[in-house]
Amino acid sequence: MSGETPNPTPPANTPAATPPPANNPPAPPANPAPANPPAESTPPAPATPPAAPGTPPANPPAETPPAQPDQPKPDLPDILDLAKTDEEQEQAAAEADKAAAQAWLKEAGIDDSKDFEFKAPDGSDVSFAAKDAAAMLAAMRHSGIPADKAKDMLIATAALEKVREQHQEAEERKILQQLREEAVQEFGSGIRAAARDMQAGGLQLFGKELWEDICTIQALVNDRRFIRAMAGLGRVQRNDTGGPAPAPATGAAGGELQFDLATFSKGMK
Repeated sequence: MSGETPNPTPPANTPAATPPPANNPPAPPANPAPANPPAESTPPAPATPPAAPGTPPANPPAETPPAQPDQPKPDLPDILDLAKTDEEQEQAAAEADKAAAQAWLKEAGIDDSKDFEFKAPDGSDVSFAAKDAAAMLAAMRHSGIPADKAKDMLIATAALEKVREQHQEAEERKILQQLREEAVQEFGSGIRAAARDMQAGGLQLFGKELWEDICTIQALVNDRRFIRAMAGLGRVQRNDTGGPAPAPATGAAGGELQFDLATFSKGMK
């Protein structure tokens, strides 16, 4: 009929709407993602065991080095000193050293031109010859020892020297005693005759002046080998002249030897 709008034809391949099944509730909406998701939790660090008492920290704080003082600048030489000859410079240096030594000794309260005498710690008298004291004081001064310590150092040195002398004397007495014992063992009861013959041989060989100096060497004239040699020479001289052995030889066996030149001369005639 004219004037009526025909029904539109549905487009091809268009699926028809499926009606929802009966008695089936609608699906719940999906959980929306939170706007700020929580951060992942970090496991706590293991607890550090307490350090033992007195243990230094693993990383001690760095120490700040002390500030170094400014080093003094060396004194520059005088221009006129540079113009001096080597001899003049040596002479000037010697005079300056002598003046410094006098000032140092004055401060120390010591006169090095006199013997230095004092009391040792054990109360005995000890002394240094002036030249020995001067040499030691000069060594102390050049070593940088203060002047006010010089006297104590000198006393300590003298005390040490005295102890050394005592030890040396004891050792020499020990050696001398051993030499005398060996001489007595070799010569026995004839030690006196051997001593007389030794002195006769010594005088014949060395003369009076030198023999007296030799007799001051105790370790020599008490040695059985020296006694044997000199006594043999003395016996030869006595036998050749037919004179008696010089006498008397006073003192105990092994003691200091004594010689009477007048008596010996009579026996040699």
